[in-house]
Amino acid sequence: MRWRHALGVALAALGPLLVAGCAGDEPYAGPCPAVFLLDEARTTAVYRPGGGRDLSDVAFWLELSDLKSACGFRGGLLAGVIDIEGSVVVRAEKGPEAIANAVTFEIFSTLVNRDGAVLRKALFPGLVRFAAGQSRAATVVAFESGVALLEEHSGDDYVVFVGFQSPARLKAAP
Repeated sequence: MRWRHALGVALAALGPLLVAGCAGDEPYAGPCPAVFLLDEARTTAVYRPGGGRDLSDVAFWLELSDLKSACGFRGGLLAGVIDIEGSVVVRAEKGPEAIANAVTFEIFSTLVNRDGAVLRKALFPGLVRFAAGQSRAATVVAFESGVALLEEHSGDDYVVFVGFQSPARLKAAP
């Protein structure tokens, strides 16, 4: 009988600690996934409709720069989610075939594990407007991603790549 009483006292004392651990109150102290601009998708050209693909057919040139990112954690000690948020500056310049004062585009964020497998890809639309008489403009586009994190993994097991989604890649995307 005594051992039951001792067990009850021990569980009563440890109960709040066990519940707190399962509630996810512990902050994520691990590293965030690295976020990079993908060199091959850092710049793009938008060509005039129906035209060729020569320099003289370019309506707009676009370039990504000034990448910023941060992450947070939600969940418990054994499993949770790392949320990744960021922004990138899109600089645009009118080309010889520009007739509009705005250009639309999409950027992607792709989450990859250390084996190179793509775990998640998301597209984010953007728009750059040019003031009257201006040939250059810029805007900021926000993006996000996330990864379920099990206890044997940390944020540095993942990488996020950001770049322009080209029309050719759009057709090939599942």
